[in-house]
Amino acid sequence: MILKKLIFSGVAKPIILVKVMLNRANDAPASRILIVDDVPENLELLYHVLTDAGYEVDTALDGEAALEQINRHSPEVILLDIMMPGLNGYELCKQLKACPQTRDIPVIFISALAEINKKVKGFEVGGVDYITKPFEIEDVMVRVKNQLTIVEQQKQLQEQKAQLEKEIKERRRVETALQQSIKREKTSARVIQRMRQTLNLNKIFKSTTVELRKVLHCDRVVIYQFNPDWSGKFVAESVETGWLPLIKAQYQDPVMVQTAILNSDCVFESLTATSEIVVEDTYLQETQGGVYRRGVTYRCVENIYQSKFSPCYINFLERFQVKSYLTVAIFCANKLWGLLGAYQSSDFRKWHHIEISMVVQIASQLGVAVHQAQLFTKIQEQTEELKIAKKAAESANAAKSQFLANMSHELRTPLNAILGFAQIMKNDNSLLAEHRKHIEIINRSGEHLLDLINDVLELSKIEAGKITLSETRFDLLILIDNMKDMLRLKAESKGLLFEFNISHTVPQYIITDERKLRQILANLLGNAIKFTETGAVKLRVSAGFKPPSENEETDQDTNRFSRLNLHPGLEEIQENQKINLKFEIEDTGAGISAEELPLLFEAFTQTEVGRQSGQGTGLGLPISRHFVQLMGGDIQVQSIPQQGSTFSFEIQARIDRETSLYPSQNQQQIIHLAPDQNPVRILIVDDDADNRSLLVKMLNRIGFEVQEAGDGQEALELWQSWQPDLICLDMQLPILDGFAAARQIRSQEQQRSIPILAITASVFERERQSISVSGCNDWISKPFKEEVLLEKIREHLGVKYVYQESYLSYTTLPKITTSLVSSALKNQLARLPDSLIKQLHHAATQCSDDLVLQLIDQIPEEFLELSQVIQEWVLNFRFDLIIDLTYQIQSSKQ
Repeated sequence: MILKKLIFSGVAKPIILVKVMLNRANDAPASRILIVDDVPENLELLYHVLTDAGYEVDTALDGEAALEQINRHSPEVILLDIMMPGLNGYELCKQLKACPQTRDIPVIFISALAEINKKVKGFEVGGVDYITKPFEIEDVMVRVKNQLTIVEQQKQLQEQKAQLEKEIKERRRVETALQQSIKREKTSARVIQRMRQTLNLNKIFKSTTVELRKVLHCDRVVIYQFNPDWSGKFVAESVETGWLPLIKAQYQDPVMVQTAILNSDCVFESLTATSEIVVEDTYLQETQGGVYRRGVTYRCVENIYQSKFSPCYINFLERFQVKSYLTVAIFCANKLWGLLGAYQSSDFRKWHHIEISMVVQIASQLGVAVHQAQLFTKIQEQTEELKIAKKAAESANAAKSQFLANMSHELRTPLNAILGFAQIMKNDNSLLAEHRKHIEIINRSGEHLLDLINDVLELSKIEAGKITLSETRFDLLILIDNMKDMLRLKAESKGLLFEFNISHTVPQYIITDERKLRQILANLLGNAIKFTETGAVKLRVSAGFKPPSENEETDQDTNRFSRLNLHPGLEEIQENQKINLKFEIEDTGAGISAEELPLLFEAFTQTEVGRQSGQGTGLGLPISRHFVQLMGGDIQVQSIPQQGSTFSFEIQARIDRETSLYPSQNQQQIIHLAPDQNPVRILIVDDDADNRSLLVKMLNRIGFEVQEAGDGQEALELWQSWQPDLICLDMQLPILDGFAAARQIRSQEQQRSIPILAITASVFERERQSISVSGCNDWISKPFKEEVLLEKIREHLGVKYVYQESYLSYTTLPKITTSLVSSALKNQLARLPDSLIKQLHHAATQCSDDLVLQLIDQIPEEFLELSQVIQEWVLNFRFDLIIDLTYQIQSSKQ
């Protein structure tokens, strides 16, 4: 209802009391408002007005009751009368502002006290606004809404502040950790560079033992490595001349070699006199690394006789003339890898702290070296595996691409004949109604098969990351209307209610990827109809936007979707304004179980209901979701088994205020060639007899002279002997393929360049590029529609057709004529060179969009608006506007 003016007296009953209904926007939040007034009539009226507007309203007749009400339910806004018995409005506001729990609640004073000092006092005690009685309800509603908006913005700011503080804290933590990591990496790099120049462990071990023995001035330095079973072996040794080596040496005393010391805490030697000595410490094996594995960094023995070793171990050390030693654990990635040992044989030795620290440091560096060498070896192995895997993947991808190319050609070629002949038969006026219905079934089935093929190929493009947005300006309402017309019969055949609800906020003209949006809606609506046996399928479309902000990308969960308050077409809507379009497809079908929801968007996967239907490939939803994500949104699903499902998604688009005419999809049927034209010869080249027959019938019906060839060699011969005006050339041909045939024709041409129209079943960009390189002027993808083929012929030969009487409907009123063109555009056109105006006029009379678009490129950049308008006319086939306007300019200059 229309909002009436409500006038209040200061303290008495309202002079005029009119009940109003305020329609709150469907998506406005149910905010709580407290009204405090000692006049019951005022309370009642404001209560009803605000309640009807969708707010939750509490009331209080005095200050004490207001405090009790606030304790029960904290409001978001308070409307507070000043003059009240007991606790007046000023005092109540002071108390609220003194309490931490209520200090942030905005207070709007409502009073008959209009003196400026009263208002000032209201603001001093904490009020945020002041309304003087008598007042208008519109004023109250606007002020309440403003305060609620401020409250919401403050909440968002607090959340953003908290989020920023959290991010700053996290970034500082990461920065500190990163600095520590960098410091450690630098230290490790210096150590590795100083100690090693190679990742060859044998060289590292050899140089380390030699250098360490020289620095320590000891008799022997060894490196001992543990095996997985905690047995071990000496892998490197540097020994002073005159002392018995442990590695690659033979005992002179075979009796000693054959004597095995079997005690578990002693050393076990190899058993033959002729073999190399292999020494294993069985004590370390039995204890799985002994004290070193339990975290002991080193073990220092200054005198073996004072260390309480067992007699057998003392005996072993004496045989190798060891009197003192120092062993340090080598840890590789926190795992005990082995030991670094320094031995003194000539005398007992006191190991100084600086020596121990040096050996510990070198052992640590050895652990790093071992780890790096292991990583390097692993990387080499992984690199080799990756090379093998990459080669296999490339081979598989090539096989997949070849398979898709073959499948595209093998399926599209016969499908072209099926759909083509169906079109020809459908245009036969003598066809019986029953037969026409059969033809329509054939055509729909063929289109469905083509959709399945395209789904598979689309998925392959998605997997290859080759899908991009192709934004165009178009009429969204026409797209939705066409979608309804396309699916209505399917829904009505099942007795379903098929309902489209388009919000008034939805703009008519937008800029986004029209083809992808159409495919998304076709998939989701088609699924809804397919899986719904009774009830309804509904599409709801709404639009919303929010002002751009610095935190727009991080504000996904806070009131992201807001309704537009401006009807599209009003002057306030800005060109290219960003907008969110929301689509909801609701059905009353079988629904989807919670267990199957996670699998819903996986390729080639169907729900139980989908498998039972026996239809589809399981690709529609994955492709649709990828398209939606590419357009800035995502698909959400809510479903209850046996009750139905709701699929919703939002996409980002831009508003286009362009009011150029958009012709509907009703196209005029071509009957035959226009009279008074020279005969037109067209050569058909295709190895598939059915496709040749299709093209011959299509073109003969229009009035073209046609000959046909089954391979590239035959095509060359006919081209030379018959001299056609245009060649329709299939690219996959025996003997001589279409690419080679086109190249030979181009190389042998003398004077005129004959247009070559490639007809291909491939959808791959690389083949289309090859088509262009080979010399073809244009291409058509199988299966094609008759009107597309005839339009291509018109473009390249300039032929004229006679059309069946029909009409093109337009979506905007009033009809655009040159009288509606702005004077600014006319002035821009008049300033162009006369030769360019004449060329534009001539190209428009020929209805040549290619030529007009080429001429547009010659228009100076300063006349950008003129270029855009003419280009829009060309895209909508409004050559008549170009002709009229250029004629007016030419006439005015004469």
